[in-house]
Amino acid sequence: MRRIWVLALFGAVVLVPVSSLAASAGTPPRLAVVVVVDGLSWDELATFRPWFTSGLKAVLDEGMVYTQCRYRHLNADTASGNASLATGAPPSIHGIVSDRWFEPGPGGIRDVGATDQPWAPAPGSPPLFYREVKRDGVVYVFAIQYELDQWAKDKRWSGWARRERYGDNGETVVFDSRDARDLFNVRHGRPAEPFPQGTMPGPAHLRVQTVGDRLLQEKPGSRVVSIAGADTPGVLLAGKSRSHIVYWFDRESGKFTTSGAYDLVSGPGEDIRKLVKKFNETHAGRSLTQRLGTVWRRLPTPDKGLGEDVPRPLADLADFQVPTVGLGFDHDVSRHADGVFAGVAVSPFVDEAVSELAERLLADDAVALGRGSVPDMLAVSFSGYGEVAAAYGPGSEEALDALRRIDLHLGRLLAVVSERVGKGEAVVALASDHGTTPIPEAARLRNKDAAGGRLVVGPRTFTDFVARLNLMLAGELCVETRVAPVLGASGWTLTYNLAALPLQTNCLACPDHLATSGVPEIDRAVRSVASRFFSPEIQEIIPAAQLTADAPVPPPGRPFAGPRPNDAMVAFARNDHDRERSGQAFVIGRENVVMSRDPGRGTSCGSPWEPDIHVPLVLWGGRMGQGVSDQPVAPYDLAPTLAALLGVHLPDATGTRLPQGK
Repeated sequence: MRRIWVLALFGAVVLVPVSSLAASAGTPPRLAVVVVVDGLSWDELATFRPWFTSGLKAVLDEGMVYTQCRYRHLNADTASGNASLATGAPPSIHGIVSDRWFEPGPGGIRDVGATDQPWAPAPGSPPLFYREVKRDGVVYVFAIQYELDQWAKDKRWSGWARRERYGDNGETVVFDSRDARDLFNVRHGRPAEPFPQGTMPGPAHLRVQTVGDRLLQEKPGSRVVSIAGADTPGVLLAGKSRSHIVYWFDRESGKFTTSGAYDLVSGPGEDIRKLVKKFNETHAGRSLTQRLGTVWRRLPTPDKGLGEDVPRPLADLADFQVPTVGLGFDHDVSRHADGVFAGVAVSPFVDEAVSELAERLLADDAVALGRGSVPDMLAVSFSGYGEVAAAYGPGSEEALDALRRIDLHLGRLLAVVSERVGKGEAVVALASDHGTTPIPEAARLRNKDAAGGRLVVGPRTFTDFVARLNLMLAGELCVETRVAPVLGASGWTLTYNLAALPLQTNCLACPDHLATSGVPEIDRAVRSVASRFFSPEIQEIIPAAQLTADAPVPPPGRPFAGPRPNDAMVAFARNDHDRERSGQAFVIGRENVVMSRDPGRGTSCGSPWEPDIHVPLVLWGGRMGQGVSDQPVAPYDLAPTLAALLGVHLPDATGTRLPQGK
């Protein structure tokens, strides 16, 4: 029997057999709660541990803590990370290779979002359904039959969005959806606003089932609920089933919404839909900013005080921060360029809204999560922290404040779970979809020898990385400069302009070159150009053709120090590789190099280095016990562990069950 070392938090070392988890999983917990903090690295959590007084303190003190949890794929970001947590597999299996990617489609190569799927009306809504109802000087506009029916039952319905003096006679107009707004504009001669682009958030791109999918399939009567600050984590943490109950914060209306990807009429979710509807009316939208205000102020120092040796947030970051809601405390979320609710979505306020809704779901006696004869599952995604860390930098005052607020939110969630379900009858997992690289320019300011750099992709610079690369490739391949061999970059992946191949060589200027260039020639040229002109930022280029099944793989979870050997980089790329979605080459950046849309501010994720791949993983409650394990594990191990505890099978998972504490 294989054994691993598990270290007690403040005590002696104990041996725990890995197989004991299976033996303990006889009676499933009544509730599994998965809490995901977007963009949180292990180092950030461990560094600021003395600041925690509530939920984060509780799970670290009382739970089973895995200190050596690392992603093992390139492009670990919001989409690929959440899908990996839910499926127990890397992107090469579940298919969510990045937040966005390029793939062939009608009319050529298209840019695809991880949760984009063909738009469809919500169930119960016939095509082009449209109603206007005037009452008490207000025009109510419906494009969804279900919403009209709900309004007919409860006239306090507040809608998706409200526009004052927007009617033909100056009335207030309330819309139930974007479709209602667009159809109203057409019928009343209002200025055109963009119609939906033919997609809606949904799980269509997931190639395999999640633990939530298997729970519904194998335990009839179970419910899977996902509440998130954004659509991507909400959708992917739940899974493929239309029976999942999924809501996320809408940055236009300030309310929680869902899509036609889910069954909004039948199924076991009626009590939950009613609760969310009431929450939107009383605690979201305008009520949210009325309750919380629009000014984000720093939390006071913990009552117990902090010693001189306690880590403090970093100073001197302002020059390198993206001022999404201004620079320096206090931050006014109403200053966001896209409006107050967009400001809420990139601040800790969105995490507070998510936490409040999750608490009400857990406490509600009609919903009764975790109080039935079969297990339920609740996923909670705090996306505000990730937005703050990306704009203001990990280790910043803003990031610490956002994390301290999650500490308080998690404390309340644990209290409700303990009161309504029981700590012994529930298991709570704390995880992260990816870490976040420190802002490289700020690190260099503090230490002139600090490694790092930035590759800029997007319109905020005159000639971005892809444009520069194409100019140099034109010379390398001896083609006209108007030809773009590389179509674009999605994360750390390059997609070639396959529609333009083969590229015609300028034979007069380069008589020694081949007459045409295809993918192999572009592969060689990209590697040559990267090594000569982008060496400070790029360690190597791995063509997709190199990702063969017989490439060597490093030991699972091995911590690396210094430059990684090529075989490890190939393994990281292969774990993210999907033939249809991954493009033709992977860029391996050097340590602390970011792929960014801003030429000198903010940061990002997705590299194969420690800040990005080393993330928290903690299990609290149930029969997981207490302890600290320094065994190398991966986020892919969470779903198989939950599946084992819940008594369901997860056949597509590549992760393994986590060791438990004592």
